[in-house]
Amino acid sequence: MDPASRIAVVEIGLLLKQANLLAKNNLLNKEIKAGLITGSKLGSLVTDLAFSKTLEEGVDNASPILFGYTLPNIPLAEAACHYKIIGPVYSIISEKPLDCAIEEANFWLKNDSGISFIIAGELDITPDLENITHQVISAKFKIIKLNHA
Repeated sequence: MDPASRIAVVEIGLLLKQANLLAKNNLLNKEIKAGLITGSKLGSLVTDLAFSKTLEEGVDNASPILFGYTLPNIPLAEAACHYKIIGPVYSIISEKPLDCAIEEANFWLKNDSGISFIIAGELDITPDLENITHQVISAKFKIIKLNHA
């Protein structure tokens, strides 16, 4: 699992646990329809760079494991599968990632009465191009309900 996916699974799990939304099996209850929408400035850039590094010695050495994580939605899909989040799940590329994710969450909550809540957030990993193993991580998630304050 790439770094962004690991961060998403852990941070979203902590948020759900702190809000007492996980059942004893650490999954959302089957009857809860929730969503997960995250904004990002850089998307999957760090993983894309790591994948491209595997291409330096030719396509025969390209990492199929890393390739599977070269889309910005994959960390959210990993978290959604891990906790059984069954509503809308996707990433938005934006200069104002958290604001955009919250706006999108409110849209879904107003237009789909079956959704109990949406986790809106921002997830970015900024690479250090001199040292690809050094990265700056920005991860913020919050639970949005229709009549939130």
